[in-house]
Amino acid sequence: MEKSATLGPGRTWDGRGQQRGYKFKVLNREGDLLLLEKQNHAHPSKQKFYEVAYVQRVPLHRFPNGSVCEPHEALPTSEKWGALAWSPGCLADAVAMFERKALKRAA
Repeated sequence: MEKSATLGPGRTWDGRGQQRGYKFKVLNREGDLLLLEKQNHAHPSKQKFYEVAYVQRVPLHRFPNGSVCEPHEALPTSEKWGALAWSPGCLADAVAMFERKALKRAA
């Protein structure tokens, strides 16, 4: 993911690390809540998967070698899956979950 970009609707990026091979697309965003589509174009099924996740804000970090990682938005780490991100079974379930969580945060 490009670190300088905001995760807004229509934004796409290629997965890295454990998500290598997947193409991500933001379908909707309400505040810090995202509705995502992901697809592995190399997989024969070309099946799309959906995720609902809270954006994580990563602060500026200076490494001992002097390089800098600028502040950016990111998806939760795999260790936070189930608490800050979910993988509903289909688009309808993902949309319903996204809407429930968006309403709950607005209340």
